[in-house]
Amino acid sequence: MKRCFFISIQILILISNLYAKNISFSSETDALFNDSSYSSLIKKATFDVINVRDIDLYFNLNYAVLENEIIAISKKQIVEDLSKVSNSKRQLKTSKAYRIYRQTIYDAVQKVLLKNDTLLQKLLEKNLDDQILDFQSEIHLSKDGKIRVIEKIKVANFNHGNNNLIQRGITRDFPIQYCNKLGFLYSVPFHVNSITRNGEPENFFLENLTNGVRIYCGQSDIILPEGIYEYIIDYTTARQLKFHNNRDEFYWNITGNGWLFKINKVKGNVFSPQTSTPLDMSVYTGKQGRKERNAKIYLADSTNVEVVSTQSLLENEGLTISVSYPKETFIEPNFLIQAIQLLKDNKYLFFIIFFVFIHFILLYLHWKAVGKDPKSGVIIPLFEPPNELSPASVGYINKQSFNDTLFSAALIDLAVKHKINIDVESKGIVFKSNVYSFRANNIDQDDYCKKNYGFEETDLNGITISKGTYNSKFASIYFLFKKHLDNQILKIDEKDSSITKYLSLNYDKIGIGFFALFGIFIATIIYLGTYKPPTNHIIFLVCLFLLAVVVQIIFTLIIKAYTNLGRKTADKIQGFKIYLSTTEQDRFERMNPPEMSLQLYEKYLPYAIALNVENEWSEKFNDIVEKAINNGEQPVMYRSYQSMSSSSFSSFTSSLSQGLSSSISSASTIPSSSSSSGSFGGGSSGGGGGGGGGGGW
Repeated sequence: MKRCFFISIQILILISNLYAKNISFSSETDALFNDSSYSSLIKKATFDVINVRDIDLYFNLNYAVLENEIIAISKKQIVEDLSKVSNSKRQLKTSKAYRIYRQTIYDAVQKVLLKNDTLLQKLLEKNLDDQILDFQSEIHLSKDGKIRVIEKIKVANFNHGNNNLIQRGITRDFPIQYCNKLGFLYSVPFHVNSITRNGEPENFFLENLTNGVRIYCGQSDIILPEGIYEYIIDYTTARQLKFHNNRDEFYWNITGNGWLFKINKVKGNVFSPQTSTPLDMSVYTGKQGRKERNAKIYLADSTNVEVVSTQSLLENEGLTISVSYPKETFIEPNFLIQAIQLLKDNKYLFFIIFFVFIHFILLYLHWKAVGKDPKSGVIIPLFEPPNELSPASVGYINKQSFNDTLFSAALIDLAVKHKINIDVESKGIVFKSNVYSFRANNIDQDDYCKKNYGFEETDLNGITISKGTYNSKFASIYFLFKKHLDNQILKIDEKDSSITKYLSLNYDKIGIGFFALFGIFIATIIYLGTYKPPTNHIIFLVCLFLLAVVVQIIFTLIIKAYTNLGRKTADKIQGFKIYLSTTEQDRFERMNPPEMSLQLYEKYLPYAIALNVENEWSEKFNDIVEKAINNGEQPVMYRSYQSMSSSSFSSFTSSLSQGLSSSISSASTIPSSSSSSGSFGGGSSGGGGGGGGGGGW
């Protein structure tokens, strides 16, 4: 079994190596020449065509850039000439064939180049940018997840190009901080073992970046002359492997996508800690997030995955690989180690999360202590409102909040008591809407309106309102009304010793939440300003703070609670609501209610509106109202309409209440200005660990 496995590995390696061949002209020459000998021969032929002294430096650089183009345009001529030689020299011995084939290729390349002045000019070009000629990365993976990387970066330094960044040496950026799928930060260790330039130890120093480190190779007081330099950066890192349910993955950005130079060639070798055939291999090139595959990846031997670029990389383009191994090829850290590391990497974030949690707990404890309503008592049907409360007060206490319907109920209550008349007129050419006009009757001079609603009925005299139209005079009356109800019903804080209030806001108990919220805000600002986390982390923190604000708002709204008087009154209101809302005739009659009449209906209609049961209350009086209308008697609520038939009565009450509430909302709310606005294979280049980029200094 082991022998079969070994043979399979060797066959796979052989196939991979055949697939990896980049230069091919004919089967005969491919058997005699490999990529390296082909490349050397074509380079010599090109150099001999130039035949100019003292251009080695520029020629080598230009040729490195143009090699693939030279091979491509020469291939047709080479194949054609080789075909002629092969047909006439079939019986040549290997050594002699090699010399003839070599000369044929040499001559063919020169023949093509001598006809291509543009290409020759490019080979002589001296106005050159700083660039990376060759980027080689040797990556050694350990069983315990540690990674040693040896990068050989050959750069060309010239002083004549547009990109003249290299003065003292190169820089190499390496990210050490990432975000996981949940948005939490995790960091990776990074240690530079050594750096050499052209085989000699190179001076270097590190600078911290927002999410990584920058290596400066060179010295500030030494300027490099023009030339080609090879830097070897040897470093170690860890925590870069990904552990899936059925595989271990090494997802690695070999070059990084942040280089300010063009990279002509890239080669990478990934060595696994043991003989382990990869389950899957992928390569991605291009700018961040792109999925181009301008590179070849193959198994060089049983522990070595090799990747080679097939075209140069421009600025901010990179090469990324993903290699998946069988599960347990590497040792996965246990849950406890991962949890401790997560807490360590996100200690400031977790501090803010903990602060938000404490904020919630404090608010919850205060709500539990004072914000829960006293326990409800026994609810029995009542046939009149409790404590001679007005309809608006009854609705406020029942809902524990103020709304426009309460003002509708108050206005209808004043109309029922003949304090005001409400005239309704439908206006509009196509889309009609109701316009409400108010007239004070001044039948008597009691203070009912002032006592219950905080304004005089004469204040309404002559006011007209409609949906979508603001009325400043009406708005001032509306806010007098709201302020009066608030003062009548709400107990603001513990300093209010009144025993006649129905609802306690408990705002003094919620103040600690605002203090905690301010602390969260300050801690968040300090964290963002000091540690400069990534964008998705900032979004998470902003959402976390907004969550704390929402929690504060919710508890501010729900912490109000009934006082003892409020609880007893609310129970009575529930009993009265049962009487108003019961529509089943048998059940209604078993309550022994007062005798039904038009006057009783109108008397309690404002209460039904305030409690949102006006439809149920009106339904019980259909026959009585119809009879009154047929007898020529008109309910006080309808006297403003030109005509009123019994068929429209069933919907009249509901439409009156809703239409009046909508008009009240429009008339009492200042319009706001509007504004408008316009508007396996899952990897990509720049993904995974490693990466970064670099430049010169």
